[in-house]
Amino acid sequence: MFCSDGDLQEGISAEAASFAGHLGLGNLIAVYDDNDITIGGRASLSMSENVGERFKAYGWHVQHCDGHNHKAIAGCYENALKATRQPSLIVAKTTIGIGTPTKADTPAAHGAPLGEEEIQQAKATVGWLENEKFLVPDEVRNVFQQRAQEGVREYNAWQQQYQQWRKKNSGQAKQWNLHWNRSVPKNLLKKLSKTLGNKEDATRNLSGMAIQTIAEQVPAFAGGSADLEPSTKTLIKNVESICPSSVDDANLPDPSFVGRNIHFGIREHAMGTISNGMALYGGWLPYCGTFEVFADYMRPSLRLAAISHLPTTFVFTHDSIGVGEDGPTHQPVEQHWALRLIPNLEVWRPADAQEVAAAWYACLESASAETPKALLLTRQKTQTLYRPRDFQIQEMLRGGYVVADSEGDPEVILVSTGSEGGVVQEACKLLMDEGLQIRHVSMPCLERFEQQDLEYQIEVLPPSVFLVVVEAGATRPWYQYADHVIGIDDFGASAPGGELMRHFGFTGADITDEVLDILGVEVAATLAESDE
Repeated sequence: MFCSDGDLQEGISAEAASFAGHLGLGNLIAVYDDNDITIGGRASLSMSENVGERFKAYGWHVQHCDGHNHKAIAGCYENALKATRQPSLIVAKTTIGIGTPTKADTPAAHGAPLGEEEIQQAKATVGWLENEKFLVPDEVRNVFQQRAQEGVREYNAWQQQYQQWRKKNSGQAKQWNLHWNRSVPKNLLKKLSKTLGNKEDATRNLSGMAIQTIAEQVPAFAGGSADLEPSTKTLIKNVESICPSSVDDANLPDPSFVGRNIHFGIREHAMGTISNGMALYGGWLPYCGTFEVFADYMRPSLRLAAISHLPTTFVFTHDSIGVGEDGPTHQPVEQHWALRLIPNLEVWRPADAQEVAAAWYACLESASAETPKALLLTRQKTQTLYRPRDFQIQEMLRGGYVVADSEGDPEVILVSTGSEGGVVQEACKLLMDEGLQIRHVSMPCLERFEQQDLEYQIEVLPPSVFLVVVEAGATRPWYQYADHVIGIDDFGASAPGGELMRHFGFTGADITDEVLDILGVEVAATLAESDE
């Protein structure tokens, strides 16, 4: 890989380089184009450390060379290939825009066109044909054609060996197919549903149970967390964790990497990016986990997963003020919608055990999935939602569905997400006792619901019915759908989670009172309009 001064100033480079050095990734070679120029001026305006010494401290094999000397560069590559238990950094000192008369070694050569005059003089300096554009000399073309032919021969030889191996090792070949194709059993949803049943627990704990079942059924499934697996429940039990590379070069494949648990350390940004890299390489269904409030550290990784259409799963626990005593710094408020606003990212916030099963299945259901997923999970115990006897769990995969309906046409629809499902269920009963016709809709994934045909959306959420959304998070974006939203538009507080939920009005009684109050206002307004 190639990098520059700016790349090595970014925080993610420190996270990734530290982790690579710890693991001893000897197959990683980075060439640092050390030209001391950034867009704003010389790199020395903001950077004065010895980069090579920094990387040595990370455990890297470091070399220095003249970046314009091809033989020196080749020699550094040869040495780097011998450093099998260390990643390598080649610090190549260069002059940006070398050969141009006025722009060499200046920011002007960094982010803007050089201009025709500068280009012609640079060509003249090295003896190039000044008036030719996009010229590839025949001798250069021949070298690359020869290398391409060598590559084809090497590829064909490898394929022949691979096919021979498959014939001799049919069992392992079958396992390889399952792994490389990211195969997911057709009955995985059924298995997850059975595993979780109607257990009442924190959805992070239910997710942890689901992860164990998935790991048994899906060979391509692997991942870890940012030093939070005891809290995020993302550790795959009874399997190895990857560790620093083996000191025995003759021991191949390296047993250090047979595990499926990755301990990323407190490196959220690198964790997301590494997971994306696994998905891009192929053969993996990676996941990674941290607290939802720390999703802010990972936003570039989330965004790139969505842009790149990767099957990466981001597990975010501690998803509301229900976190409790850790206080506002650890209590997500705006994060639900910050995630939902990323195009091509599905955000799943399951309410109970069966919705956790459906959400995890949605993350993995298609090996060719082109939509990353984010799971928002609770620290606190949630209530089971009571659905009709003939309810099919596949309905949850539509993103939103009717949990319980009124006997007649609904007068009010209460929409819940995640942990608020239980208190909305209580509120529905109380409101029905007041004589109202109430429908309860659970919306674990708004993005998936919006993908359904319009007929289904209208069937679940008739536009003519007064709609109230209940979610422990920011309210404003919900108003594109709702007539009223019960949420939280301020930071939380430090207190036990249950006390906070009561304090901020997330109880069945409080929701009932607020709905009755707002309905009273609506009825009064309607009567006033009719009198006019």
